[in-house]
Amino acid sequence: MIPAHFNRKKSKTLWQLAITCNQIFLIKKVEFKSDDLDVFSMFQGWKYHELEQINMDLIQPYLDHIKQVISFNDTTVYEYILKWFALIIQHSEQQTRVSMILRGGQGCGKNTFTDVLSELVSGYSLRNITSLTSVTGQFNSILSNRVFIVLNELTTFSSSIDHEVDQLKSLITDPTLEIRTKFSSSRVEKNLLNFILVSNHLDPVHLDQDDRRYLVCQCDSKYAKSTQYFNNLFQHINQEGFYDNLITYFHKLDISQFDARIIPMTEAKKEIIEVSLTDIDRFCIQYFKQLKVGWLCDEALRYCPDSIKPQNFRLQIHKNCETIRKYIAKKSIRLYKIKEDKIAELEQYVEDDDNEVIINEINEEHYNTQ
Repeated sequence: MIPAHFNRKKSKTLWQLAITCNQIFLIKKVEFKSDDLDVFSMFQGWKYHELEQINMDLIQPYLDHIKQVISFNDTTVYEYILKWFALIIQHSEQQTRVSMILRGGQGCGKNTFTDVLSELVSGYSLRNITSLTSVTGQFNSILSNRVFIVLNELTTFSSSIDHEVDQLKSLITDPTLEIRTKFSSSRVEKNLLNFILVSNHLDPVHLDQDDRRYLVCQCDSKYAKSTQYFNNLFQHINQEGFYDNLITYFHKLDISQFDARIIPMTEAKKEIIEVSLTDIDRFCIQYFKQLKVGWLCDEALRYCPDSIKPQNFRLQIHKNCETIRKYIAKKSIRLYKIKEDKIAELEQYVEDDDNEVIINEINEEHYNTQ
């Protein structure tokens, strides 16, 4: 509506009209998704449409592929994967803050799984990104307005660059995202990125013992050489209506009680965590029995591994241990003791409960003679 004070009898240029009626032409801001009419939404809906009814016969082979191959018939993992992606479909304006790692041999069907999901959210996804630098590099405009990214054929963690791995962690959990474009000013967007990492290697990323970012799946290779299996699967995927039915399934899936932060622990994840253990972690595991009750600091230092310098040892051991003081025969002694919240994390790796090297005896008589 043109304001009442605008003089209709005098001719005005289009520019004058725009200035006078700027509240009509201007928007407050741009967001990925908003119901506010004064905010421009970049999200214009999914490519495929929700149906009134689902043809389960059409999508069941793909769901079976997720359960049998991707989840290795682990029902808990299977249900988590479905609800994790349903959260993206139903609430594209939210970030799950959890990513998936798929390990498995070539030809087992990992990319079949991820390609379908990428197509389902086409326009807001990136499929088969083969370099971490593509998403962690200086210029990252390809990440703008994306909700789903597949990082494919990742190398081992040991061959990755540390800052790239740290940057990936930030992309998974940080609430905002700085978009940097060549010859243009950077801008900040809401971070909605969700990743699936695909690798044939044992340790594509470094995982801490208390990791809360990754679901790790060891995929089953039982159909890797079965042409008949994949022909049947692709016959269903390529049928008209497959994607409309699949997105309807995710739209209707009940996720009211789903908490993406409660990630199933898998054997594959335990393996990566064990491979990722630092030298100080391994030291604390090797001498767990001594450190659990309290080990003389000077004695512990004597058994410091060659890979850790003594000055660094004193700093690094506090990742898992605290320094406590005790008084024996009126003498103050310092001991390293495993932190209460680290006991369970480390104890699961202890193989020898009897530990033939018992160096932790604190002999009161010894200190009386000092």
